Formats: sequence, C-alpha cells, structure tokens
Amino acid sequence: MVNKFYTFTLCAGLVLAPWSVMAQQEGASAPEEKMVAEEQKMEAELGIGQEQHQKMEALRKGFQGQQSAMGSELRDKKNALREMLEGEGALDKGKVAGLVSEIKSLQGKLLDNRVDQVFKIREVLTPEQYNKLKELRKKRQADKGMKDRGPGKRMHQRNADKDKK
Repeated sequence: MVNKFYTFTLCAGLVLAPWSVMAQQEGASAPEEKMVAEEQKMEAELGIGQEQHQKMEALRKGFQGQQSAMGSELRDKKNALREMLEGEGALDKGKVAGLVSEIKSLQGKLLDNRVDQVFKIREVLTPEQYNKLKELRKKRQADKGMKDRGPGKRMHQRNADKDKK
C-alpha cells in the first residue's frame, strides 16, 4: 500500500513538474511584459516617433545595465559591512571605514548616473514631451504610492491635500 502511494506521488510529480516550471517562467516574465506595456502606453501618450523610440530604448538599456551592475556591487558591499559589524571578534575600524567609503562612493555614482540619464532624456524629447512625461510620472507615482503604501502614507497625503485647499 505504501509502495503504491510513493509510486503515485512520484508519477504525479513527474506529470505536474512541467506545468509548475512553465508557471514560474510565465510569472517571471509578467513584470517585464507589464513594464513594456506601460512604456508603450507612455510613448503613445507622449507622441514619440520611431527615431525617438530607438534613442530612448538605447538609453534605457544602457542605464538599466549600469544601475544593475552598480546596485549589485552596492548590495554586496552593504552585506559585507553588515557581516563585518555583526560578526564575532574584534572590529577593524579602518576596514569598516574603508567599506563605508566605498558604499558612499557607489551611492554617489548611482545618483550621478540617474542625473546624467535625465539630461540624456531631455536631449531626446521635445520640451513639451518632457513636461508631459513629468506629469505622467507624477500621476503614476501618486497612484502607485496610494496603492502600495500603508496608512502613514495615506495620512501624509491627506494632510498635503488639506494644505492645498
């Protein structure tokens, strides 16, 4: 009886495994598909032409690659700092200070990269398109902020709305 149960479990696992993997793969690409759909919608609202689209796409890919690499390095350094501070044994203040300095440098590079990206985007878009982009981002951020944040965020938003009146 037990042997039949194990056989059944093994067969069920083999039969269902491919669907499980496909579901995970579909779930992994869903955020990317959503992002692409949002970008296409935003481009349509901005009236971006084919040449602008190509330039923006190249900027986006380059920016994401740089941010991802630096972000990964920053995460590794922060983990190393945490391990250093929480580890057992004596702390080497010089090593900690050096690591903190590297973390600050990477944070500065990430900020510089974001600011540089804004300048590059402004070179591609017309002033009207850039202003519209700012409006769309503010709206998207406000919509997302109210949906993804807790009661504290909503309270601050209500207070800000009262101040406007």
